[in-house]
Amino acid sequence: MKDLRVIRNGDVTLQDNPKLCYLADRVNWNELLFDNKTQKIEKKNSHQHCYEKGVSLANCHKNCEAAKVDGKTHCWDGGEEDCQKMYRSVCEWPCTQCYRNTTQQTYECCHASCVGGCTAPGPEHCIACENFSMDGKCVDSCPPIKVFDSKKGKLMYNPNGRFQNGKHCVERCPDELLIEDDVCVRHCSDRHYHDPKKDTRKCERCGLRCPKVCTVETPLNASMLKNLDGCEHIDGHLTFDKDPPPYTYEDLKVLKSVTSVSEYVLIVNQPFYDLKFLSNLTTIEGRKLNTERWALAIYRCDNLGSLDFTSLEIIKAGDVFVRENRRLCFVDSIDWGMLMRSNHTSIRGNRDQDFCESEGLECDENCNESGCWGPGPEACLECQAWRALGKCVPECPSVGFMRNQSSMECQQCAEQCSTCNGPTATDCLACRHFSLYNNESKRLECLKTCPASHYHLDSTCLPCNDACYHYGCTGPGVHIGEGGCNKCKFALVDGAESSQNSLKVARCLVGKSMTTVCQDNELYDHYTSTAEVEGVVETHCAKCDDECRNCTSAGRSTIKNGCVCRTYSYRVASDEFCIGKCPPKTYLERERNETLYGVCGRCHPLCDLNDGCNDSTPTGCFRCREHYVLDPQTNVQTCVEECPPDLPYTDNRRCLDHDAQANRSRVKTIIVGTVLSAFVLMVLVIMFFYCQSRKIARKLKIVEMDNYSDMPELSRIDPNIRPNMSRISLIPASELQIKENCKLGSGAFGTVYAGMYIPKKNLKLPVAIKIFKQSGKVTAQQSDEMMEEATNMFRLKHEHLLRILGFCMHEDGLKIVTIYRPLGDLQNFLKQQKASLGAREQMLYCYQISSAMKYLFEQRVVHRDLAARNVLVKKTNHVEITDFGLSKILKYDSDSVTVKSGKVAIKWLAIEIFADHCYTHASDVWAFAVTCWEIITFGQSPYQGMSADAIHGFLKDGNRLAQPPNCSPDLYQELLRCWMSNPDSRPTFPTLYSRFKEFCKVPQLFIENANESALVDLTAEENYQNERLREMFDGSDFADPLTYFESDPSAPNSPTSAATFALPRAVQRGPSATSQRYQAVPFANSDARNGEVAMDEGNYLVPNTKCREQQATLYTPVVVNQHGSTELVNSNEYYNEPKPDAGYYNDVGTSSAQETTKKKPSLEEIKEEEIEKETCV
Repeated sequence: MKDLRVIRNGDVTLQDNPKLCYLADRVNWNELLFDNKTQKIEKKNSHQHCYEKGVSLANCHKNCEAAKVDGKTHCWDGGEEDCQKMYRSVCEWPCTQCYRNTTQQTYECCHASCVGGCTAPGPEHCIACENFSMDGKCVDSCPPIKVFDSKKGKLMYNPNGRFQNGKHCVERCPDELLIEDDVCVRHCSDRHYHDPKKDTRKCERCGLRCPKVCTVETPLNASMLKNLDGCEHIDGHLTFDKDPPPYTYEDLKVLKSVTSVSEYVLIVNQPFYDLKFLSNLTTIEGRKLNTERWALAIYRCDNLGSLDFTSLEIIKAGDVFVRENRRLCFVDSIDWGMLMRSNHTSIRGNRDQDFCESEGLECDENCNESGCWGPGPEACLECQAWRALGKCVPECPSVGFMRNQSSMECQQCAEQCSTCNGPTATDCLACRHFSLYNNESKRLECLKTCPASHYHLDSTCLPCNDACYHYGCTGPGVHIGEGGCNKCKFALVDGAESSQNSLKVARCLVGKSMTTVCQDNELYDHYTSTAEVEGVVETHCAKCDDECRNCTSAGRSTIKNGCVCRTYSYRVASDEFCIGKCPPKTYLERERNETLYGVCGRCHPLCDLNDGCNDSTPTGCFRCREHYVLDPQTNVQTCVEECPPDLPYTDNRRCLDHDAQANRSRVKTIIVGTVLSAFVLMVLVIMFFYCQSRKIARKLKIVEMDNYSDMPELSRIDPNIRPNMSRISLIPASELQIKENCKLGSGAFGTVYAGMYIPKKNLKLPVAIKIFKQSGKVTAQQSDEMMEEATNMFRLKHEHLLRILGFCMHEDGLKIVTIYRPLGDLQNFLKQQKASLGAREQMLYCYQISSAMKYLFEQRVVHRDLAARNVLVKKTNHVEITDFGLSKILKYDSDSVTVKSGKVAIKWLAIEIFADHCYTHASDVWAFAVTCWEIITFGQSPYQGMSADAIHGFLKDGNRLAQPPNCSPDLYQELLRCWMSNPDSRPTFPTLYSRFKEFCKVPQLFIENANESALVDLTAEENYQNERLREMFDGSDFADPLTYFESDPSAPNSPTSAATFALPRAVQRGPSATSQRYQAVPFANSDARNGEVAMDEGNYLVPNTKCREQQATLYTPVVVNQHGSTELVNSNEYYNEPKPDAGYYNDVGTSSAQETTKKKPSLEEIKEEEIEKETCV
């Protein structure tokens, strides 16, 4: 090492070198070590063979004599050119380094910036530089890239500036290095990073977070991969060349976060099928290359099918080597020139492209001719049209994206934009959530939520009141709570300061400071308090006491509380308090006037303070506290602490000379003895008579028990319950004319005909007459049910319940007479009049039904069959609930009724009835909501196309009827409350009545008003109904039922009683439309088409025998037994009855009782059909 001049840092160690002889004796280490005080030389097991008989075997050439030091020559070897260069130990003082001037044959000093000596004077002749070398000359520092321009007052680029690269000042850093400030570096320092997508190679300062940079300088293994989790930039290279690999494919998934590699990627003999773990790699910088050429090398990966570098954008330096990968497709389609700067590739020996295409392994149709990394639109290098979210698409999505014509990118709008014309939140054209006017940009900005200083009105963020400060609000108000501030910085409170719980914030205030906030808001009779009040952050203004004009704190003290009195003051010890009037223990010392308040003086201590006084002397007391002495001459009493010796006795605080109390005690003793004797005598007399009465009562009890030994024990009931005193009206058969050819419908045990009711001479009223089967054909159970239906209708009186006029107990069968409603039932009315009905009428029907059901709820009646088909239309704006065939009156001690037999309408059943068959008011609430759904949908049938079992499973799975298109969320939410699985969670009918009463006030807010309601013509409606009645009753003269029953206050007389009942007076309302309550044309010929019925077959079963005789069914075909529960008829009695296992959930087949108990009842509903109704016209 003959050119070695200096070892700048570190020690020297020589170990186990037995023949390294010249280093042992002939090298001058003091010449080489820069600082021989801190640098050491360690020798161990070296130079043992370099001596012979104590003489060194290392000898220098004779040419080395010129640089002899201390009489000894120094060299690296024995050759002529191996002499050690001496530049320190040969120098004369004061030189620390020198060179030999061959002309003068002397040693001369080197320049101070040299290190290791020099060859001539000056910094340009140094062997090496102490600091930096620039253009062959040693300098103390490199000229900066930027210098301060004093004239312009800013940093300017220095044309002579240089970068510091190690000990050299260079104009440009080498390509493999980065630039940080003015220095060429291998790695960026802490809190700095290099963005590989930029060509500057500069280390930039991080923002809120730094990308994670990981240094990798060796081939990967499993332990290294664990440390690369989350790395974004690899400072080094990625080499996969171990066979078999020391990692799994799952281990490599940590590299998915890698976006750039500073050097190269090498993959050799790996079993991968794809390289998706590098799918996010965008940049290979190539600052150092594999074998000094390749930036990307993939060789002999026989399982590899596609490269999958879907994010790769550029290979800054180096070439590409992809060879001998037997199954690799797509690589020949790639336009590598788009990615590389050198465009030198070596790609061959991979799978034939034609063979790949024959197997369908080709680029997606949305890729252009630049090729792809693999299958699918996300693997394209470039797109045929547009790129959206990393995929090539023919068109950009219409929502949440904008077109960038220059880059052909479907750029996403800001997160809160629905549509936009730019990438930021202020470029939105429509917002997803909320909009806020930005004062800086003078544009609307879309936000997910309004900032704390704003509240939202619909979808607009509006600023809070200034009194809310930065605590936020929910509205423009200055109060705390909904519509106002969340908290107050300053506040005005109501309530007494002494009671912390009574303090309540009245409003928030704006003030300059804590001490002046009350005066700033002109609250001069308030004071500033820092007592803790919920919702107030700093201080609040509390009102002074009512007796203070102004104050400094709570209280009436003029000293402690600074209270300025309004009326009177009262001195107590060293303090003074404000009061409204002088108390009894004081006297008026100074009168009150317009400018001064009055003063109350304190009475003398000997006065009884509860009674007051008129001055402060002992003689001014109205009553004395201890004793008093009365002057008999002046009649003036003087209060004293103790009585004088000459007046030793007291009586009522008066000092006396005799004992008046002892005299009164003697008299009292006599009176008490007399009274007690009389009382004892009276008690003895009362006890005697009491004992005699007890003996008589026991004898009567024995007699009563003997006479009534079989009397059951009385039940305990609510004493407030009253009996049902409704009057049952009986109508003679002579007052009824039945049109047997005009049959309106049939029920389970009766038929309904049109007819006339003639309560008076020359007065005919059209009615509906239900004739029950003849008594010989009716069982006792059916008779009970007939009477129960009639009784139920009699006891219920409400304007929206169809009233019964009476019933006729004729020998040919029981007849029930009701008012005839030609407009028919609500279900068909809604379907036919859909074009003329609006939200007002729909909501009105719901409200009127809720009113009637509220009445039934109060009467403890469970309807059990509420539906639109069981609601009659009296007028366009007046409906009535009917069909009480299934209704049950709850017992006085029960809130439910259990019915385990009979047929019921499945679509209106509450979910709990499927399991326990128990009917309550809550099950009526469920049916009410379904009825409302029918009204909102203009008579559509619920659960269309679903069987009974399907409906049960549908509800049990948590589903409900869908929200109608014209129904608002608020109204639908009310229906969902009625369909809660837990009956106790459903609202009651009083609650529903209140809710629908509110809905009815603004119906257009809850139901979309498809048809504008026209002004009603009452006369036209009356004429229309009369015309329909004349048509049905062959033009007979009759009284208008609407006019008669609303004007005549009495009902028909009953043969059994002279009492009458008043029919409800309905409100005159708008016109109606054609009804199909009974039939499309109300009269049906008995010879009409047999087998067709006028009822909802999907909801009820129809008796076969009856449908051949009658064309319409008015009442529910359910047979009621003698116990009040429903039962089935034989399965062959219904023309549309399903199999026993597929009809009704509680239907019983013909199997044995044992089979019936074992077989779980099934649910199934009859498929709905359109039944064409007949007419007799």
